[in-house]
Amino acid sequence: MTHPRHWSLGTKLPLTLAFVVVAVSLTIGLVMVAQERGRIRADLEQRAMQEAYSVAANAVDATLRSDYWALFKILEQISRGKEADPRPVVTGVILDKNGVVMAALDPRAFPVGLHMASADPVERTRIRNLIEAKLPWTTWGGLGGGAFVEAVHPIEASQTITGLVLLRLSAAEISSRTWMASFTILGITAALAGVGSAIGAYISNRMIQPLQELAAAMDLVAQGSGDVPQVTIHDYDEIGRLI
Repeated sequence: MTHPRHWSLGTKLPLTLAFVVVAVSLTIGLVMVAQERGRIRADLEQRAMQEAYSVAANAVDATLRSDYWALFKILEQISRGKEADPRPVVTGVILDKNGVVMAALDPRAFPVGLHMASADPVERTRIRNLIEAKLPWTTWGGLGGGAFVEAVHPIEASQTITGLVLLRLSAAEISSRTWMASFTILGITAALAGVGSAIGAYISNRMIQPLQELAAAMDLVAQGSGDVPQVTIHDYDEIGRLI
């Protein structure tokens, strides 16, 4: 394999220009992907909190009456959403002020009438702190395809906390949209690299052809030949003045 030092300028210049274009394109692309990912995360957090707020607002009376069926229907309605805007709800739970499950989209995972985290003291403490905080909250959990954003919103009646809504939305949308943005950026980068290489090849050919003709003429002079062709001047830049 020939060492790069022995490559011609006609090879070096297009490769250098293509490398610069690819590096700049990838840098800009990565920044755009990071910004898009952050925007999607913020949008998903906002959606989760809006859904949790909607459940909390509609569940006040049913919570006071301990109407478990009405609470379940509220969760079910939120999870279905609209056909044009399906909500990626992983799970939803409504707790009373003591952390006991009043309704859940998955009763097998969160049995009604039992504390949500009866077997996990750490989770039990977290639930108690969320109830005592009396503030809406969002947090992230899970990994990979199982990642989710959890929105927590208190159920309040007459300035008294009567329960808590926990709603988890799937974060799979973030991965899918990030992959789509990445593939788009890779395609744009490849196209720009091709354009950069073509432009570099054209520029290098304009620059190097007069030098190649001059080098050939000087070789003939060194050999003592009297038939030396005239070198054509293409541009009147530094190379043109040299010739």
